[in-house]
Amino acid sequence: MSDIDQIVFYEKLLFKFERLLETYLTYAPRGFRSSITAMPIWLKEKLYLKTLLKKELATIAACKSSQLSPLLFTEHHQAHAASAFFPSHFERAAVLCLDGVGA
Repeated sequence: MSDIDQIVFYEKLLFKFERLLETYLTYAPRGFRSSITAMPIWLKEKLYLKTLLKKELATIAACKSSQLSPLLFTEHHQAHAASAFFPSHFERAAVLCLDGVGA
């Protein structure tokens, strides 16, 4: 872990949470059943994922979480693009991301 400059998680959690809320409100009451399933998970776990990730990474590295490299969050599709581009041998590239999630 001492060789790692930054740690990046593949999603901006608050952005996704906001998008979920907007979707549930837009399609209410049709999305009610889905929202009552998803919201408890978000409120109990996913909104606190940064703390959990730092704790788990510190356990793996056998250090205090304050000693870890910064934990950053990126947009979902940027994470896809980065995972394709950075290990490649290209200095420049166009990357197209298509998946089932959306913006």
